Amino acid sequence: MRKLLLLALIASCVCDQPLHAAPSAGTAKHYTACTLMTLKDAKSLIGADAALQPESTTDNHCYYRSNGGAAYLHVSDTSGHLWLDYKAAGKQVKGVGDEAYFYPANTGLGNTLMVRKGDVAIVINARSDSLSDEAIQKHELDFSRAMTPRL
Repeated sequence: MRKLLLLALIASCVCDQPLHAAPSAGTAKHYTACTLMTLKDAKSLIGADAALQPESTTDNHCYYRSNGGAAYLHVSDTSGHLWLDYKAAGKQVKGVGDEAYFYPANTGLGNTLMVRKGDVAIVINARSDSLSDEAIQKHELDFSRAMTPRL
């Protein structure tokens, strides 16, 4: 039992580590998800009543909800399976970051845009009851074009 508790404690510490180390000469910048998707960004994606959901937000995940909508941003690096697996299944989008792939609403990933810039991968997912899938896709692309220069 003690081993299980210790393992759980170690796992929770490892999972809560930031994506990158603190900036220093020769290292990547540190990004937290909510510095890349701000409340202002979320409001433009899902509506003026968007609010941060702190219980679902971590260093690498940022989650906002509104009446009838939600927006999510996940930050990871490109060395893991997330980027490599999803890259193979998406439709390439030109002019966003170094590479970008879109997954339409009719896939299991529904209206998700994955963007790579350098060694950072960003997953953007938004939905809204009041907007069509095409309008959400346009909002995600507009947001990603405004957000990627922050990387």
